[in-house]
Amino acid sequence: MLYSFGAYPTSGDGFGPNSPLVFDKSNHLYGTTYEGGVAGCFQGCGTVFELLPNGNGGWKERVIHAFRTDGTDGELPTGGVTFDNNGNLYGTTQNGGTANSGVLYQLTRSSTKDVWVESIAHQFVGGTNDGSFPVNVTLFADHAGNLYGTTEGGGANGHGAVFEATYSKSNGWSIAILYSFQETYSGDGNDPQAGVTMDEQGNLYGTTNYGGAFNYYGTVFKLSKSNGIWTETILHSFTGGTDGFYPQSDITISNGWVYGTTMLGGGNGWGVVYQVKP
Repeated sequence: MLYSFGAYPTSGDGFGPNSPLVFDKSNHLYGTTYEGGVAGCFQGCGTVFELLPNGNGGWKERVIHAFRTDGTDGELPTGGVTFDNNGNLYGTTQNGGTANSGVLYQLTRSSTKDVWVESIAHQFVGGTNDGSFPVNVTLFADHAGNLYGTTEGGGANGHGAVFEATYSKSNGWSIAILYSFQETYSGDGNDPQAGVTMDEQGNLYGTTNYGGAFNYYGTVFKLSKSNGIWTETILHSFTGGTDGFYPQSDITISNGWVYGTTMLGGGNGWGVVYQVKP
């Protein structure tokens, strides 16, 4: 046992961690808690934490950011954090921000003090040109530092989207919608509740929690770019039976196969581990 989270609100610690962990170059661990931190939201708005060796063979924790209900900060992070090449951390929250539709945040370690400083890279607002509610999204960073993720809502059809966040010194961060999912009965997936993964050729892979050929049970999808346009291919539509349904976790790519899990379905009804050949 490396660390047990403290009792809110007396400790100010986070609680309810449900995201993956990531190491930095010093072998410190970073992750998020869904609740806890400072007062607000339900039982705190969530935290980003760091675990580091204490020098005696154990580990100590510090909260490097506690989300606030101030109308601009994010609330309730359900995904983990991602490093860029410069050591900055990025993540999303499913709620909060100016439209209460979630944010994409950046944490930068101060050059003069051993503290992390948060800035908001993007406020999700929904609508045709933006997503809303990034649920359970751990961002994927490519070699150029661009960030990729999904939102459960928003996009051109209101059923979620895949987005790319890019940075320039002149304009800061900007969001582009790469693909907007269609309505339930279209055969397309919708309402993604996990992030995306990129292969060595630059294709993106992910899942949707609903939709597909059987309308309700979700999909595994692939996005490919040609001449600046991203095109979707449905790799699998879950049937709601022994192949599982409601995929809500990130996928893994290995040896040309796509691997993932579903929350429900399978032989015993409580989820499966699957593989799909693109």
